[in-house]
Amino acid sequence: MKKTHHGGNVDAVARRLAIQPDQLLDFSANINPFGYPMSLKADLVAALDLLPQYPDPEYYNLRQSIANHYQLSAEEVLVSNGGAQMLDEVIRALSPTAGLVLAPTFGEYEHYFSRLKVPVYHFHLKPQTEFKFELSELIDYLERHPQIDVLCLTNPNNPSGGLITNSDLRALADYCHQSQRKLILDEAFVDLTIPQVSSFITQLNSTDPIVVVHSVTKFYAIPGLRLGYAVTKDQDLLRAIQQQQNPWSVNALADVFGQQMFDQSKFQVQTRQWLEDTQPKLMRALKAFPALHVFPSHTNFILFQVALTDLRERLLKHRIMIRQCDDYEGLDKTYYRVAVKSEANNQILVNALGQVLKEANLV
Repeated sequence: MKKTHHGGNVDAVARRLAIQPDQLLDFSANINPFGYPMSLKADLVAALDLLPQYPDPEYYNLRQSIANHYQLSAEEVLVSNGGAQMLDEVIRALSPTAGLVLAPTFGEYEHYFSRLKVPVYHFHLKPQTEFKFELSELIDYLERHPQIDVLCLTNPNNPSGGLITNSDLRALADYCHQSQRKLILDEAFVDLTIPQVSSFITQLNSTDPIVVVHSVTKFYAIPGLRLGYAVTKDQDLLRAIQQQQNPWSVNALADVFGQQMFDQSKFQVQTRQWLEDTQPKLMRALKAFPALHVFPSHTNFILFQVALTDLRERLLKHRIMIRQCDDYEGLDKTYYRVAVKSEANNQILVNALGQVLKEANLV
């Protein structure tokens, strides 16, 4: 298992460069560039008065708000201190014999399995086919590995940006039910898809052995606040996860934020318009460099390959952070991921990238 590192570590990079964090442009973390909805700032400030008391351990209002958004029962909703914590709790609850993850994909899944000393199998997505997911190939792989009882997939996938269709997810859910497997579906970026797709939560039924996990971090830009949630209609699975959860795992400010996040319609429309306009422009600008192989993406980040193993360090000289992807299974130091930011900041990235490629004689 490769050691996982993450984007967004602005403070550490700033210390190394002896500059202030706000002097860096961070394209390594895939966060909404608008920041959190400012309409909620007063509510967050007011929530400071809640700090002397414990949060509701049942998080009734928070779970009810999430349930109302998806037209569910609140009993089918779980909440946590971020999506990563929820994924850890779900994997522990499932007590897997053997796990399956995509390769490449978010590295923490394998970390959570490995902490339980559970063997992990990789279903490799190939650069030759643009990391495209093929359901028939996955099912064939599972048929040849009957010991795998838990699958952990992310949709859209990170770092490739590839999307699994809801029709394929329905077929996979039915297959998992028939073959007595469990599926963890991480939808951390589903609200930031192009074209926009609905969460698979809306298609769950009572026979689906599935937990759908969401992170509020990306769309609502609150990585420093932490809030995640999960939905399952599998009652046995629901009880098993509840037994793994610690009390008061969501702080009072995140609780208040989560109760109101789905009401921020102006922010949601603004974000959709930004993404649909800006992501294709950045994609075209990157593809204009012959030295880059840019992979198709359906979300707010873009993966590319270039014949440079030090592109990250070269761009740091321009005070730009990007994500080197050598810690992802199946990728090496020539793969990089960049987030989609504001149009002005994207242009700064493109200009700096052009200069670096020219200096490396790759233009």
